[in-house]
Amino acid sequence: MTDTNTAQGATVVIHQAVDHEHQPLLEQWITEIDPIIRRQPGFLDKQIIRPVPGLTHSYTIIIRFAERADLEHWLASPERNEMVAKIEPLLHEELAVSVHTGLEFLFQPPGASKTPVRWKQFLLTWSAIFPLVLLSQALVMPLLATVGLADARVLGVLCATGLVVYAMVYWVMPRYTKLVSAWLFK
Repeated sequence: MTDTNTAQGATVVIHQAVDHEHQPLLEQWITEIDPIIRRQPGFLDKQIIRPVPGLTHSYTIIIRFAERADLEHWLASPERNEMVAKIEPLLHEELAVSVHTGLEFLFQPPGASKTPVRWKQFLLTWSAIFPLVLLSQALVMPLLATVGLADARVLGVLCATGLVVYAMVYWVMPRYTKLVSAWLFK
C-alpha cells in the first residue's frame, strides 16, 4: 500500500525578508541555488514572488517536487544547508519554511494543524473563484479593447487567470478561510 503523503507531489513555501539594500545579494543567491535545486531528484518547478518595490521586503519561493520524499531529501541535503547558511545573515528573521502536499496551504490559516476535508476545499475554492473570474474578465477585456486587442482572447484569459490566482493566494483565501474556519474545520 502506498502512503498518500509520499505518493503525491509536495510543495515547499519559503519566505525570506531582506532589506532593500540586500536584495541584489539575495538575487545573486537565487541565481546560484537555482541550478542546484533543478538537479534534485523529483524537482518539478519553482516560482519566485519578489517584493513590491517600496512596499514589501519579502521574497516567497515556491518549489514543487514529484514526491514528498524528494522534497524532504532536498530540505535535508548538505547543498541546501550550505546555501541557506550563506544567506541567513542577510535575513530579517529566521527563514520561514512550510511543506505542503497539494493545495492545502490555501486552506490552512497560520498555526492550524489540520487540513479540511476535500469536499469543503472544493466548495470553498469554487465559491471564491467564480466571482473572481467574472470580475477579472470584466476588468481585463475592456482594458485590452482600449489598447486595440479586443480579439486577443488568449491574452485576456492569461491576464484574467493571473489576477484570479494572485487574488486567491494573497488576498481571498487567507481571509476567506479565516471567515469560514468554524465550518471549514468542523
